[in-house]
Amino acid sequence: MKKVLVPALFLATLVIFQFCSSSKKAQKAPKITYSNKVQSVIAGSCAPCHVGNARSGHLDSYDSARVHIDEIVRRIQLNPTDKGYMPSKRQKLPDSTIQFFIAWKNAGTPQ
Repeated sequence: MKKVLVPALFLATLVIFQFCSSSKKAQKAPKITYSNKVQSVIAGSCAPCHVGNARSGHLDSYDSARVHIDEIVRRIQLNPTDKGYMPSKRQKLPDSTIQFFIAWKNAGTPQ
């Protein structure tokens, strides 16, 4: 009986631990870069005032967005009634979009 029980327990243990892993890889969010995300958000949220034939400061290039990221973050975090609020005369950006710009800034504004 022992000759059968020990291998059976060993096999059962192997089967159980096969599906356990202490080193499961954490799912990483895609890296935020200007070209894969920031550019399209600026085009959708900051145009026509800051993109293309802009009336105000241009934000339609990586360099201009990178240079102005502190001011972008500051102004999109304001309330619509605050002076300097952006996007002017539009609804406040969703918190997820604001956090996205903060994450891009904190990542070092990768291109």
